[in-house]
Amino acid sequence: HIAYPATQSYPDIGYAVLGPRWGKIVAVALYAYFFFVLGNYAQVLTQSLQGIFSTSQLCMPHFGLIVTLCLLPFIQLRSMHSLSGLAVVSAVTIFTPLALCVAAIVKHAPTPRPVVPSGVPAGTSFLDAMESFTGILFAYSGQSIYPNLLSEMRKPEEFAYSLSAAAPVLVGSYFVAAAVGVYYLGSGAPHFLMDVLEDEWMRQI
Repeated sequence: HIAYPATQSYPDIGYAVLGPRWGKIVAVALYAYFFFVLGNYAQVLTQSLQGIFSTSQLCMPHFGLIVTLCLLPFIQLRSMHSLSGLAVVSAVTIFTPLALCVAAIVKHAPTPRPVVPSGVPAGTSFLDAMESFTGILFAYSGQSIYPNLLSEMRKPEEFAYSLSAAAPVLVGSYFVAAAVGVYYLGSGAPHFLMDVLEDEWMRQI
């Protein structure tokens, strides 16, 4: 953005640096990426809401519909500035569940279990594989909006400092949660990390 002030997204950068053809290719790639990531995002929200109301008779599609309706007002926002308050909420909803999961794992599995190398588990379907793949993409999906953030900053040259401070915290938090899960649960670590929350009050939080 500093070199090309008019750019506000990765497709804009593609147009400015590589020309219209590559700009369109980048746009298609980016929106395909959003398609997969948002599907995983909706699934995570649905599973989380279902976990909060675990005694409810509603099934996952019903919770998915509730999640969709709750998201509708927020997806009308069209600038990073209008989302600044939600960024704090987002950070809390990332780090609080991770901390609860780590605490639950240490509490209920005090004895480390072995990890049995098995490669891709038998019976893994294409949908299972895609769910895992998009889950990784979802965890680091923030990088897809870096140009948008830069375009709205008063001092875009300071973005590197913000990124240098935030990225290690985010990656470190994911690493600690994964390392604790593998160390204590071994091959028995659940596919959905929130499943380690056996206490009802923890799941509701």
